[in-house]
Amino acid sequence: MYYSAIGILALLVLLIVNQDIIFKAKDNEEIPALKYYRLFLFGVLVFYVCDFMWGIFDLFDLMKLLYVDTILYFFVMALVVVFWAKYAITYLAKNSLIGKILVIGGNVFLLVSLIFLVINFFSPIVFEFNESGEYNTYFARYIIFGLQIIMFSLTAIYTLAMSIYNKVDNKTRYRAIGLFSLSMVILISIQIYFPLLPVYSAGYMIGTCVLHSFIIDDEKEEYKERLENSLNREIKQKNTDSLTGLNNKLAYLELEEKIENNISSKGSVELSIVVLDLNDLKLTNDTLGHEKGDEYLVKASSLICEYFPNSKVFRIGGDEFAIILDGQDYLDRYKIVEKFNAQMEKNIKDSVNVLIAIGIADYDENIDTSYQSVFERADKAMYQRKDELKKIKKSTII
Repeated sequence: MYYSAIGILALLVLLIVNQDIIFKAKDNEEIPALKYYRLFLFGVLVFYVCDFMWGIFDLFDLMKLLYVDTILYFFVMALVVVFWAKYAITYLAKNSLIGKILVIGGNVFLLVSLIFLVINFFSPIVFEFNESGEYNTYFARYIIFGLQIIMFSLTAIYTLAMSIYNKVDNKTRYRAIGLFSLSMVILISIQIYFPLLPVYSAGYMIGTCVLHSFIIDDEKEEYKERLENSLNREIKQKNTDSLTGLNNKLAYLELEEKIENNISSKGSVELSIVVLDLNDLKLTNDTLGHEKGDEYLVKASSLICEYFPNSKVFRIGGDEFAIILDGQDYLDRYKIVEKFNAQMEKNIKDSVNVLIAIGIADYDENIDTSYQSVFERADKAMYQRKDELKKIKKSTII
């Protein structure tokens, strides 16, 4: 009866420790390695049931059922090894020679086990129960266990060597899989010589606990991080202007809303808005083509970012930009604007085809009740500068 007791204990431990994997399939659908690990766990679960029933059938001398259960025992054992090989290789993400050997070896092992079990119905080459009900083992049983020892040994040697001598991203996962494989080699070797001890079940019970502690939680955390990074990339793409790489109007409106809320709640904020507009973009598009117009926009964007390196720059229209000044840009805002204007006038004299009008306005709690009122004053200043640049350009040409 103690044989069945170990099977029940192993089954309960498996269900308790791995309930998040076994009963929450949808949570693990996006993690390829966990799909194989779930299959592996189901295989181990069925193996425990076979092991548990083996003790019951043996106790009550139900020989026919005991024979069928032993056949299932070896078949499920082979299936679990296949699932294990696929999981280990998928988890380590290694399309290496050893990985191919393990996957092929697992399939060969399953095929050989099936052939032996079929032959065993006609001639006992794996096991038999004699007339007294004693369990006798034969050469094919040793081959089945020997093939498993080879597979687990290869996995152990490879993963432990990788964790010791190679610079791998996560040595913990290699060590955990290596130690699990090494423990299975030892316990399978013991099982060969003591066929009536539930050593194999004990090995999987210990191994699955180790794997869950060191790997499964790590895999979920890694997947969560990948998901967050992917989400951040999507948000960034959604808020990025495809041509210039600057923040787009959607990003601008989101920030505007936050600032508006701050103004409403605090009544006073530290805010300075810069509005910029390209001169002659329409003329460039009409005379030189839209490709040259796009080049003009990219050049202008780079120049604006060069002068305002500490602030977010937004493209809020075809040729219109806005900046919410931050950090050192905010502190030096009027010096920067002065230098920017000087550069534009130099561009006119040097016939450089990048001409940008700029306007700036600070939040004033005495006259401003909203973000928009600050923006409108900056926009008005920009248009005044736009007219000035046209007059300077006209006087230069004359």
